[in-house]
Amino acid sequence: MDSAESSLAEVFGEWVIWLSKLSWPMSELTELLQWAFTSIKEMFAHLSLELLLQGVELTLVAVEVVVVGLLGQVSQNLAWWVVKVSWSAL
Repeated sequence: MDSAESSLAEVFGEWVIWLSKLSWPMSELTELLQWAFTSIKEMFAHLSLELLLQGVELTLVAVEVVVVGLLGQVSQNLAWWVVKVSWSAL
């Protein structure tokens, strides 16, 4: 029975040593976790910037449409004024 107990203790001891080699020290886990959070924050910052730029681009397109519409009205008014002036000069 002693040999069975010592054999079991030896196997258990080897298993504990093997598990201790697999487990990372707490400081390495902390560093890994900090790196993961930093990477996630950076990813969200890039995504936010991308969405902001797309929003600005959409706003610029809307402003461009308004400006083109106003320029169209101005050119139409100018053309009407030129015709009116030329007819009144006759």
